[in-house]
Amino acid sequence: MQLKELKGVIFSLAVIFLSSCCVSQKTAERRIARYVECNPGLLNKDTVIVKDTVFLDAVSVDTTFSANTTDTIIIEKDKVRIVYIKKDTTIYLKGEIIRDTIPIEIPVEVEKIVVKENPYDKFIPLLYILLFIGILVALRKLFK
Repeated sequence: MQLKELKGVIFSLAVIFLSSCCVSQKTAERRIARYVECNPGLLNKDTVIVKDTVFLDAVSVDTTFSANTTDTIIIEKDKVRIVYIKKDTTIYLKGEIIRDTIPIEIPVEVEKIVVKENPYDKFIPLLYILLFIGILVALRKLFK
């Protein structure tokens, strides 16, 4: 009779142990907020550079007026081009700005969580496996 009671106690302990592993935890945001509240040194401010590009469209203007000599002049500098054409009594002027792109870098400050890696964390799954094997061996010896 005592062996049956012992089996029941061991079974109950095993069920309690395994069910405690399934208890739902708080969400990650709440945990992080609690950790940061207790230890504000976990957050580091870091600057991230956001790269963006602004496109300037080409602008073109032309006009015509009258004069007496014939000549053609083209002036180009950087992104500006001006064409001056004089034919008979008509002068044709055309000015344009060539399409351009301007890269913009915007610094943005963000908070970064500093995570210090524990060297023993990689052995935790092995510890659980060994604990499980030990429980199985103890149960086998107990019920044999």
